[in-house]
Amino acid sequence: MAEREVRSIACQMKAARFPADKDLSGFDFAASKINEASCADYTDVRSWRPQ
Repeated sequence: MAEREVRSIACQMKAARFPADKDLSGFDFAASKINEASCADYTDVRSWRPQ
């Protein structure tokens, strides 16, 4: 990909103001009532598909 195209896409993404990416890597499950195992089930896209 040309450098100009990369800069253009980066500028467009910034202008779109999408929310920041978030993940569960820093979440403290020990300090919450949320069950880590059940939360992992929800984040696994394969579990959303019908059997």
